[in-house]
Amino acid sequence: MVELGYDTTQPMTMDAMIHHAASVRRGVDFVEKTSAPNPAIANGNERIPLLVGDMPLGSYEYRDTDVALRNAYRFIKEAGMDAVKIEGGSARRAHTAHQIVESGVAVM
Repeated sequence: MVELGYDTTQPMTMDAMIHHAASVRRGVDFVEKTSAPNPAIANGNERIPLLVGDMPLGSYEYRDTDVALRNAYRFIKEAGMDAVKIEGGSARRAHTAHQIVESGVAVM
């Protein structure tokens, strides 16, 4: 089982991933608000998580990079992510990543 009882992540939708990512953001925010300072961390150098939204299959593999950008913005705006993750090493995927980064969203 990979996620929600599926054998692969392919059935996951943008709406489902936004829902899960937003839950993680709320969990991190809750822990940060309710946790006592950690005395084991000297000089206030606390660890801050980097939250990365995993863009699902079908959310960024288009010639029109506006589709990918629109979905990347959803992870930032609706789910509170710090960055997005896309997969693939083709020239087209590199172009997509470049367009997303140029628009202000970090890509992993």
